[in-house]
Amino acid sequence: MSLFPGVRIIAALDGAFATVRYLKWATENNIATEVRMHANRVIEYKGKKKKLRDIKEIRPKGRQMARTVQVIWQGLSLYVTAVRRDTLL
Repeated sequence: MSLFPGVRIIAALDGAFATVRYLKWATENNIATEVRMHANRVIEYKGKKKKLRDIKEIRPKGRQMARTVQVIWQGLSLYVTAVRRDTLL
């Protein structure tokens, strides 16, 4: 972006901002974004439409703390990461 030359911008937003309009804008402006998404969002994964919660490959296994998969949501190619909640804190 011309406002911040030489600076990499990363936006971390609440799930209310996970809209198609915002994500398209962030992609077009090369702004890395991390947002929460509802588990009931219907996405396309490996050519099939599924809810995020129904993707077994995204669940961390063993000692893994997170897993990431690539999905398509509303025509946008996104990386979705599931993070294990630590119940010992």
